[in-house]
Amino acid sequence: MTVRASADRVEALVMESGDARSDGGRLLGGVSVQVHPRTTAAAAGPRGRGHRSSPPRGSGAVVSLPTPLRGWVRTAHRVGSRDMGLISARRSWLFLPGADREPLLQAATCGTDVAIQDLEDFTPATLKERARGLSAEICAHWMEHGVEPAVRVRPLEEGGHVDTEAAVAAGAAIVVLAKAENGDEVRALDRLISYHEGRAGRAHGVVEVCPTVESPGALLRLQEIASASTRVTSAILASEDLATNLGVSRTIDSTELHYARSRFRLEAAAAGILAVDCPFTFDDAEGAVRDLTQSAALGYRAKSLVRPGDAPLVNSTMGPDGHELERAAGLVAAFEQASAEGRAQVVFEGRIVELSAYTAATRLLASEADRTGK
Repeated sequence: MTVRASADRVEALVMESGDARSDGGRLLGGVSVQVHPRTTAAAAGPRGRGHRSSPPRGSGAVVSLPTPLRGWVRTAHRVGSRDMGLISARRSWLFLPGADREPLLQAATCGTDVAIQDLEDFTPATLKERARGLSAEICAHWMEHGVEPAVRVRPLEEGGHVDTEAAVAAGAAIVVLAKAENGDEVRALDRLISYHEGRAGRAHGVVEVCPTVESPGALLRLQEIASASTRVTSAILASEDLATNLGVSRTIDSTELHYARSRFRLEAAAAGILAVDCPFTFDDAEGAVRDLTQSAALGYRAKSLVRPGDAPLVNSTMGPDGHELERAAGLVAAFEQASAEGRAQVVFEGRIVELSAYTAATRLLASEADRTGK
């Protein structure tokens, strides 16, 4: 059996992964992968930071997969439906340096809905291995405190396959894909996550994917990226890299990104995924309030951040609506009933519920009760 995949993605993944074999193949996570290369001409034109050319539509390399991985490839795009009501209740998404253990642990109590261990830009190359070694402890700690655990991985051809293995094994609920450019990359990540879910003993399809949009081309291809896998439930708009790729300077009022933020929100709505607005990266309390007000005016219900102290402000501005609270209450009731009956697996509205989703839902309800006094 053979499957098709983008050659420049798969070749990079295979050639960077593990032991070489005498027959020209490589061992990927203990699995032999044979790649029959295809040569493509690189797209002409200037390349800014974070830019990677997309392969022509319909092109691909033939990748021969052994029996252990074939089943995952066949089912990679048949993951069950997601509870978008609960997903849209993820208001705050906090990026954290991947190798700094104490700040990572402390993030559990800052109020953020999603905490992201960043193994890409926030972690120097010399500390990436150490950061991956912390993932299991950090994800477990966040789940205990009702925070959705996420890990940001590098693009697969830049070492992201190693980050992804660590993230799935650690119990991350969301894999955040840095510098996503096209649907081929998401499909490759989908297959890799499926394989590692099996190795880690996790239910197939429980790990979500959240691409970060950091280039003009990726913004224009957001619907392609979002539709590449049913794992994609959200996407994050970058600010610094996007501004660099646009050739503009960042300003405290983000005037230079107004169209991009509006377009991103529109594209995400059309794709049916949660749009997570870019972070406010200036040390200015009044500016942060203005930026959040602008974000809400554009229709955003979620925002990324880089300072833990901003989480309460984001949550109060991006608060859940009645439908989201009703869904959260339903999930909590279903989980607690299943636990009381001794059932090992909890399914709510067609979705397998892990502990992280339950604790996040209980924390959302408690936060809303504290805010309203009810």
